[in-house]
Amino acid sequence: MITPTSNYGFPPNLPTQHDSSSRPKDRERSSPSDWSMLNSLTAARLRRYLQKTEDLTAEKIERACHLLEIYHIVYRHDLLLLRRQGYFGKCPPPTSQQLQQMAQRLTDAEGQIYSTQYILLGLKTLALYLKTQK
Repeated sequence: MITPTSNYGFPPNLPTQHDSSSRPKDRERSSPSDWSMLNSLTAARLRRYLQKTEDLTAEKIERACHLLEIYHIVYRHDLLLLRRQGYFGKCPPPTSQQLQQMAQRLTDAEGQIYSTQYILLGLKTLALYLKTQK
């Protein structure tokens, strides 16, 4: 089983925590959630962002794009169901069931066993990367 011992192999050398004390309070409130950012990001745009990172291999870039596509398949479906039920708040974090579905899809596609923690770490790493690019 692949466990969250690294940052999913991409992007390298990112800070591991947000320093909320250095960010103005009004910016904190207005910044989109990680899940909202990932929900609106396309795999093609992610690929373009990651290709600008010199020390990423094509394999790592494709793995990141594949993770995003799986996130979209599982998360967007459930988010649309929430929207139909009248929920229009912030995008909630993925549930443990959604993370399990993502892990299973990635396992089926790549032939390796992935943990839900690994999936969550990969998604958070992507979101952090996007925040550092803005």
